[in-house]
Amino acid sequence: MPYTFRQITFDDLAAFYDLYRAEHIETYGSFAMSRDEVRAEWEAVGFDLEKMTQAAFTAEGEMAGFVELRYFRRPPVRSYLYGYVRPEHRNQGIGTQLLQWGLENSSMLFPLVPVDARVVLQAFGNKAADYQLLEDQGFNRTRQTLIMQIELDQPMPPVAFPQGFQLLTLADHPVLADFVRVIETCFEDHRGHVTEPLQSVVERWEKWIADSDSYAPELFMLLREGDQDVGALLAWDQSDEDAEKAWVASLGIMPAYRRRGFASLLLRHAFYVFQQRGKKRLGLNVDGSSLTGAHLLYQGVGMHVVQVYNAYEKEIRAGVELTRQA
Repeated sequence: MPYTFRQITFDDLAAFYDLYRAEHIETYGSFAMSRDEVRAEWEAVGFDLEKMTQAAFTAEGEMAGFVELRYFRRPPVRSYLYGYVRPEHRNQGIGTQLLQWGLENSSMLFPLVPVDARVVLQAFGNKAADYQLLEDQGFNRTRQTLIMQIELDQPMPPVAFPQGFQLLTLADHPVLADFVRVIETCFEDHRGHVTEPLQSVVERWEKWIADSDSYAPELFMLLREGDQDVGALLAWDQSDEDAEKAWVASLGIMPAYRRRGFASLLLRHAFYVFQQRGKKRLGLNVDGSSLTGAHLLYQGVGMHVVQVYNAYEKEIRAGVELTRQA
């Protein structure tokens, strides 16, 4: 079957939404994002839809597959390729051509990074065919990302925080920068972390909040002991794929407070909050090689692995490593 390859434009939203929905249903069994939310992802800061995408179309105009080149932190020394091909169009070279396009065009990010910086391209896969495709193009597996979940089908009791500790939500304390600052500090020692000016990260969160149908200020939580930050949990009312599943976007504990049970307390509080909101389950993703052993902590509070993604990397320019390595 002949295919036409070209960049995606905003006129392709309906075709892309149908393809994106098909991907989520194949992977997760359901899909909960609105068309406006998908369009908002195209309008993310730093993302140029017509320069950073490529798609394969059938003669009838159906989008058979796509790839996006994305980055979430500046400088973009670790960018991502994200793509999908419909099952009925696989094994015809579409995935290979889209991946090669991503590799050939990733150099468009070079002007955004220091001239001596090492630049790495990342991709994820959860099927044997994904792994083979990436390895054939010179990617190396580096770690695993785990999607974990808990069913909220048993009574989740309210949590009592220790005396002297106070839990604030963004509804109580409407200063987003305080919540974001804690998360940024907590992740400074995590592999792949790129240090950014706090204001840049806050602006990114402001855009996500403005674009999301799943935001509620009471779901952004900050734990303090007196005037000391302990940790934070930032969550959405639903995941991209399941309207009945809450999603923890970020959870971090300050180094001085780690291994004292505070992450478990915040999670168990989130279980209670979301059960009260009528949610059936809660999910999050975690680096399976995290130095803090986060996935073991999540297992300890009753979560289990529902999806495993292998993370792959390819160096596209040698240089000085600017990210945290461990």
